Amino acid sequence: MKNYKHLSEDERYQIQHGLDARKSFKQIARELSRDCCTISKEIRARRVFKQTGALGNPFNDCVYRSECHENSLCTDGPCRRRTCKRCTGKKCRGLCSNYEKILCEKREAPPYVCNGCGSKSRCTLEKALYAARYAQTEYREVMKESRSGVCIHNDELSRLDDYISPKLKNGQSVHHVVANSLDTVMWSEKTIYKYVHLGLLKANNFDLPRKVRFRPRKSKHESIRVDKACRVNRKYEDYKTFMVENPGAHVVQMDTVLGKRGGKCLLTLHFVDAHYMLAYLLDACTSHAVTSAFASLRERLGNELYSELLHVLLGIMGLSFPIQRQLSSMKTGRA
Repeated sequence: MKNYKHLSEDERYQIQHGLDARKSFKQIARELSRDCCTISKEIRARRVFKQTGALGNPFNDCVYRSECHENSLCTDGPCRRRTCKRCTGKKCRGLCSNYEKILCEKREAPPYVCNGCGSKSRCTLEKALYAARYAQTEYREVMKESRSGVCIHNDELSRLDDYISPKLKNGQSVHHVVANSLDTVMWSEKTIYKYVHLGLLKANNFDLPRKVRFRPRKSKHESIRVDKACRVNRKYEDYKTFMVENPGAHVVQMDTVLGKRGGKCLLTLHFVDAHYMLAYLLDACTSHAVTSAFASLRERLGNELYSELLHVLLGIMGLSFPIQRQLSSMKTGRA
């Protein structure tokens, strides 16, 4: 088993494809080298519920939907629908005295979703679906929220406020308070300045006479640190060696066409053997946008055809790698 906890975007797409193919949790877990409980928890936590109908029938989750003959519940005159069970609105369910909600029993047992259900095209009940793109977006939002805010308990903040704020209002500096009461404050000067700036203490910036005299510092642009370990066996010399050992491998050349700085760009894929080029319009020239484009292409083509067409991907900076390691390499911003 893998020794890390978080699922990647590529693994979530494999889970979605496995559910569409009606694979069990054990089969999906075996392919991802994960525990089957991890797959089960991921599906139940990230599934989305949609109130969609079937072909020719709108959404209807009433237990009496098949034998209902009610008509014109939501209007005083004649309704253009023959019966209320075919109404696309939601008023009829609230006005009908016989309405009784029903949930699909298959959702309460594995796989907990309707992805591979054979009755999905005919079912008018509420559906639970697992979508990799939605699951990855929700995962990123949860990670972002977990890293926001301040790491301090309300009781500790109250204690800190009662001790520091009167001293700051009396004209003392943060440095003086912290330096003379290290055993009582037990927080750094930078943290105290941060809490004062965020308005978490009764004292504010106007109680710090020197702070209001200085302009805010300009944030420096931090360059992205590159992990050079990901370039091992992916240089141009490795590409030439690989082509000598595999002369029949299909080569696809990848590049980006930049327009306005910070704006949209084009991701181009040139199929050398076929003399054919694809271009994807990306919202930004980032590794995440490139990964999403390849994930969309993989979802449309399928794993087998995707691996056959993009056997070797040759990108900028002379990096090349087989398709099996493509997405993991692009996430580091190297492709």
